[in-house]
Amino acid sequence: MRINGKDDADEYINYFILTKETLRIMTKKTLIFSLILAWFCVLPGCSRKSNKQIGKEIETFVNDTYTDVFSAYTEENQRGGMGPDRSVFDKKYLTRRLQREINNDDMIDCDYWLQAQDFTTPVFKIKESHATDDSNGYVDIIIKVFGAEDKNAVKCRVVVTKEKGKWKIDNFKYMGEYDSQGSF
Repeated sequence: MRINGKDDADEYINYFILTKETLRIMTKKTLIFSLILAWFCVLPGCSRKSNKQIGKEIETFVNDTYTDVFSAYTEENQRGGMGPDRSVFDKKYLTRRLQREINNDDMIDCDYWLQAQDFTTPVFKIKESHATDDSNGYVDIIIKVFGAEDKNAVKCRVVVTKEKGKWKIDNFKYMGEYDSQGSF
C-alpha cells in the first residue's frame, strides 16, 4: 500500500533501521557507563586486601625476620661470641623512629630482640597476628632463649608498620613471662 507516494514497507524498514541504530548506540553508552561504574566502585574494593590477608603478610614478615635474627644469634653463640652485630638487623628490620629511640636510650638493659640478657639457641613461636589497618599491625610471639626444651619463656608483642612500602618493626612490647608447657 502507498501513502503519500511512499510504500508502507519502506517506512517499516526505515523505522527498523533507525531502531536498530538507536539500540546499538544505547548499548554502547550502557557498556561505557557500566565500565566506568565498575572502575570507580567495584574494582577498588576488589583489589583492597582484607585484614586477614594483611595479618598473614605481617606474620610472614615477623617469622622471616626472627628466623634470620635468631639464626645469627645461634651461630654467634656456637662461635663463642657475645651476640651478633644488632645494628645490621636494626637497619634491615626496624623503623627509623625505633632505631633513633634505641640509639638514644641508655637505659636498655636487655637485648630487645631476645627480651633477655643471656641466650644460647633462641627460638620463637608465633601465637597471633593482627592487622589494625593496611599499614599497621602486631604479632604476639613466644621467645625461649635457651632452646625449644627450655621451660622459661616470655611473650613479646612485635608492633609493625609500613615504611616506604616495606614492613618494619616499630616497637617491641614485653608482655611478661609465658607459661609454656613443654617444647615448641
